[in-house]
Amino acid sequence: MEIDVDSEAEANRYCSRCGLSLIPLEVSHLSADCADCGKRKFFVRMGDGGKGLKIEEGEGITVKIPPMSLRPGPSKFFKPGLSWFLRMLLFPPALRSPAINSDAIIGALEEHFNHTHRNSHVLADMGIDFDNPPDGYDFADYFESIKNNEASPELWAFNGLLHLGRAQEELKNGNVEAAFVSIHAATRCSAIVTSFGDIEETLWRGYQWNLKVFEVSGVQVGDPAKIEALEELATKLTSISPVALHDLLKTEDIKTKLEIPHLANEEIKNVIEYVWETKKEQKEEFREERRFKFDKTNMWVGLVGTLLGAVIGAVFAS
Repeated sequence: MEIDVDSEAEANRYCSRCGLSLIPLEVSHLSADCADCGKRKFFVRMGDGGKGLKIEEGEGITVKIPPMSLRPGPSKFFKPGLSWFLRMLLFPPALRSPAINSDAIIGALEEHFNHTHRNSHVLADMGIDFDNPPDGYDFADYFESIKNNEASPELWAFNGLLHLGRAQEELKNGNVEAAFVSIHAATRCSAIVTSFGDIEETLWRGYQWNLKVFEVSGVQVGDPAKIEALEELATKLTSISPVALHDLLKTEDIKTKLEIPHLANEEIKNVIEYVWETKKEQKEEFREERRFKFDKTNMWVGLVGTLLGAVIGAVFAS
């Protein structure tokens, strides 16, 4: 049966036989070849009780993941997901294939560096459009303004492009080894560019938090006796269960019970509270990970869970 469509655009978007979409959907969806027209169709089939997607044999599934960022917001990472996200940023999947050639590597890196320059505040302040500079503009004054600033992503992007240019020249001359030395240097520049922004800010916040822990515990960084006592305390606490840690917090004379010299009871309690909270978070992460183990009794839930586990490592929840 033919289904009427109002325009050519809709005819290209929807199957004239089954009426399903011929282009991927904006939400998580299934896909399969149409039995009538042979084209790939994209659709949603809800699972039991209206939960999740129900996948059948021969169908594909696409899981739409919300935009991810290291910036604090309504969503959060658990530790496995955070590790995965950092790996994706520092070593993009597009560069991982063993079959990738030098042109593809150079192209991907070049686009990364160009993106940095397109979004440069330095160029914006100069009134220069990176893709459409004034006639005869050679970016000399741009380079002059960033050349001594290693804290500038623009400098590393500029250096990266220089390494890529050198690599292309070496490849033309048949100097493969020299070319890949330059490509390697360009990949390092790319990693440094990526480390700016959200990654740098997250590391700084984490560093500040660790400093705060030391301040709260009353530890003076220059006090060797206290540092040694802290190391001894940390070793003991790692082998103690969360329940036992909680019981320790109720003990009045913890210092005597743990036999930790050079630290006051309040200092020890502060450290125990920190370790206890950390272990609680780890336990919660483990519990969340287990929720997404493959369930053979429910095929579609298992597939979605496995895909999500592969994509974010654990859970990306509100």
